[in-house]
Amino acid sequence: MIDRTSASAARDCSVGPPRPTARFVARFAAGRGGPTLRLRACALLIAFSASSLADAPASFALKARAIYPATADGAAPFMPGVVIVRDGKIVAVGAKNAIEIPPDLPVVNLRDASICPGFVSAGSSIAGRHQGDYAVGGDYRAIDAYDSYARYQRTLARGTTTAHLDPGGHMLVSGRGAIVKLAGDAALRVLSSEADLAINLGVFDPPAVQEPPFYASSDVAIQPAKPQRPDSRLGQFLELDERIAAIGKPRPAVKPRRVEDRPACDVHGLGFEEAWQAKLPLRVQVRLAADIDGAIQFVARHKRSAYLVGVADGGKLTDDLLRSGLPVVLRLESEFRQPEANLGGDPEAFEPSLRVAGQLARAQGKSGAALKVALSGREGDLAEDLRMAAALARRGGMPADQALAAITRVPAEILGIDGRVGSLAPGKDADLVVLSDDPTQLAASVLRVYVDGVAAFSAPETKAVVIRAGRIWVGDGSVVRDGSILVEDGKIKAVGQRVAQPPFSQVIDAGADAFVTPGFIDAHGHLGLEGDKSAASADLPIHLAIGVAGLDFLRVARTGVTTVMLAAYKVAADGGRIAAIKTFGANRDDMVTRDVAGLKLSIKGKDPLTAIKPLRDTLEAAKKYDEQWKKYYADLDKWEKDRAAGVKRADSVKTEDQIETGKVDPITGVWDFKLSGGPLPEEVTGSMTLRLTGNQIEGRMTAPGADEEAVLRGTLEGDAVRLEIEVPEEFPFGNPTIEAKLDRADHMAGKVNIGNQFSLDFDATRTSKEAVEFKVTRKKKKTKDGRPEPPKINDSLEPWRSLLAGKIPAVIEAETAAQIEAALKLFVDEYKTNVVLLGAEDAADIIDQVKARKDAVSIIVPPQIARLRDRVPYSPAADLAGRGVRVGLQSDAEDGARNLPLMGLFAAQDGLGGDGALRALTIDAARMYRIDDRLGSIEAGKDADLLIFSGHPFDAGSRLERVIVAGREVRDE
Repeated sequence: MIDRTSASAARDCSVGPPRPTARFVARFAAGRGGPTLRLRACALLIAFSASSLADAPASFALKARAIYPATADGAAPFMPGVVIVRDGKIVAVGAKNAIEIPPDLPVVNLRDASICPGFVSAGSSIAGRHQGDYAVGGDYRAIDAYDSYARYQRTLARGTTTAHLDPGGHMLVSGRGAIVKLAGDAALRVLSSEADLAINLGVFDPPAVQEPPFYASSDVAIQPAKPQRPDSRLGQFLELDERIAAIGKPRPAVKPRRVEDRPACDVHGLGFEEAWQAKLPLRVQVRLAADIDGAIQFVARHKRSAYLVGVADGGKLTDDLLRSGLPVVLRLESEFRQPEANLGGDPEAFEPSLRVAGQLARAQGKSGAALKVALSGREGDLAEDLRMAAALARRGGMPADQALAAITRVPAEILGIDGRVGSLAPGKDADLVVLSDDPTQLAASVLRVYVDGVAAFSAPETKAVVIRAGRIWVGDGSVVRDGSILVEDGKIKAVGQRVAQPPFSQVIDAGADAFVTPGFIDAHGHLGLEGDKSAASADLPIHLAIGVAGLDFLRVARTGVTTVMLAAYKVAADGGRIAAIKTFGANRDDMVTRDVAGLKLSIKGKDPLTAIKPLRDTLEAAKKYDEQWKKYYADLDKWEKDRAAGVKRADSVKTEDQIETGKVDPITGVWDFKLSGGPLPEEVTGSMTLRLTGNQIEGRMTAPGADEEAVLRGTLEGDAVRLEIEVPEEFPFGNPTIEAKLDRADHMAGKVNIGNQFSLDFDATRTSKEAVEFKVTRKKKKTKDGRPEPPKINDSLEPWRSLLAGKIPAVIEAETAAQIEAALKLFVDEYKTNVVLLGAEDAADIIDQVKARKDAVSIIVPPQIARLRDRVPYSPAADLAGRGVRVGLQSDAEDGARNLPLMGLFAAQDGLGGDGALRALTIDAARMYRIDDRLGSIEAGKDADLLIFSGHPFDAGSRLERVIVAGREVRDE
């Protein structure tokens, strides 16, 4: 083979176009050189200055969960700790409470991260082996293969900030190594351009070298290729010893007559001689025990500074290594990315073992001196992962602290650069690695890398979070010990003892004593209503009252209440909607878990016999409304099947007049009315036609001075009439309302309210009791292609449909045993719906009837956790839960819900117990509202609403440490 590499080319040439130096640019920008050259130099100077400013060393303070200094004194991690960096250098490192942060420095809070020194690779393959064929190539310089402007992102992403450049392990003497940084100012990256002389033992049979004649001509014979040593273990030492013995001896002067007789200039031999005379440290790469023993003797014989690299078979020679005092860079050769090569049945085949790492780590001389061991990956591994090497070494028996030192401080000491890198101490370069977990934890990810105080790598953003804790209360009564939770995109992805940890995910290590629970649920509250106590009707979407999470929401969220079952203070006769609202989020979409989670009704303070009738009427109306929708869906399903089968239907679209009639009752009929007072200068008269269905009123009004009829809709509750007049959208005050009372037969009186501006006196007399007819023009229930049209949506009955379908419960405010019994008979027994009793002060009096309905009935106990009953202290939550009834706790307040966890604590000590209180605030509250598919427990697929406590939530000494809502942490600031 022909060697096309020369020493002069290695020294004087570089790969790619030459790069201008700062000195060159400044010289010509100052006026030396031609005009064109000066102009180009000025442009280069601007670019050079901008680049320098962009990479200027920074000054800042880093606060982290743990800081691993990796110093020689074996200092323990600072937990939590602080690193202070000024102008790219570390000025202080220590425990958080022991370091005062200068006020002029920006502070980066890495609450869940760990920080350690940048990793130092003493066995990298970044430069790659040279292409020469000489067995002794002392003139090859690894620094010539290094691009100081390159971005080594793959290597930086694994935490390596400093690397030794090896000229290769393929020849007996492969050249001179170098030490560089992998980021930072290009002019400052090289720490040593000639760090050591690389000798590789156990590498035999180099290729024969062909020397072409110079000058070539037809009368000059081409000589045969010359074989090279070594071809055996003895030959490698013979070659080295002969080369060393020849150093300094004069070469005979030869003046041959013919060109072909002139001796070739051995530039590589001269390079070896130069390196040896310069007393460069020897980097001796060895693998097998025989070569390790030979290397120890060779170094001792020549009394040179040296270190060994490879040493895969070093477990057999720990005593010899200790006596030699030679540091070791252990290459962990075990393949972990793919299967190993087959060894077959060869008994002489060498099989690398991870146990060598433990054997070398435990080696200790009689004086107590330990073997200095660094770690690196396989030779030629362009994707060297030093953290993985440390993990493999731990598996082989190396302690965790020693494994970390073996990829930071120890390789820096071996390479002679420990004054700048390898550990975190004042005066050293701010080469830092920020990790998601402890450095030697297998699943930890490198999140950020600093070189000389400048961020050289930042991990891509991810929303994945892993939470580790000593106990995780799942929600079904079981506890996962020493467990973890994976959260992605606001949802719980997995729960177990060792969940997957996606790359670059945030890791919250809460500690062995930590206790994680689902977020607490306020089973009945008014957060966000801002004191509005007006009665809400069933058609009002109460979730629209929520905009963004203001300070009142944050107050509640920070105490651990992550969901509020939002209900109006008072509701109309047809009920009011209840929505499940999160207490933290960027907007309404983030905060609304379910817009209709329940239907609140109230019979408190009413005669159960009369209060039940309008509820039954509404249930009947809702049942008929639901049947219309069921018929529509059945027709739609048939239409879709017919269309798929090719059946054609009539495609005509017609309109027809339909007559809707009503029956005679206290409301139905024609009413003449009078309006007076307010801004009216004189009395105004008109008429309206009303029809009563259940407690729902529909009608038409001939407005004074209007050409068209206005639609009336409202309710009758007892003798109270409430009507809303539908007016055009452009009317500035919204829909006027009529609030009147049936004070005698066929007569009502009250007020007409027009916005918040003014009101009019209203007086009406029924002049006809005949069933009324409303003539409306409707389309047939088919479209042009025969597709059935859906029924008209009745917003007031929509939540009742969900109730009848079992999707939501009826939350019935009741107090007495008679009220409770009447409600259960109507809703549970007759209409088979689920019921949540709100308050239910006398539920204990009919506990058997409540228990007989099993899971169909739950109870939200009054906000007063303890009260007197029959002049005896009584805790309804403890009593009812103890009898097997599902209970929930309510605040019945707005941001007063922040005290709900303390109420749970009091209930726990008042007989409910810690686990009972936990159930009442989580899974039981979720189940009673049928939202346990999203909330209430820690299961895959559910919302990541999580609380991290220092102990069981209802132990006196426990503290709430962190709150997470939908995967996002609620900060204390």
